[in-house]
Amino acid sequence: MGGLIRTWGCTVVTRNTAGSVLNGLSHQNELPSVIISDYHLRDGNTGIEGIARLRAALGSPIPASLMSGDTHAARLLEARTNGYRLLHKPVDPNAL
Repeated sequence: MGGLIRTWGCTVVTRNTAGSVLNGLSHQNELPSVIISDYHLRDGNTGIEGIARLRAALGSPIPASLMSGDTHAARLLEARTNGYRLLHKPVDPNAL
């Protein structure tokens, strides 16, 4: 996904935890325009938790979306309840 988005001329920071994203962003001179997070993160947290951590650390309500291969209705409900769009994998590039 990161490679595809790079072909659109975007700068992309790809990591598998919110903490490692913050580390990767430390080399950037501007805030991200958008956060696209997988629902299930490697550190056992959810993308919802990761997005909240990033927004708090960066002090900005950066627009965000979730993606997941998990199609359980509870994931969709949780995403909607928290104000996120949930894209199911494989994600159609046109959906981004």
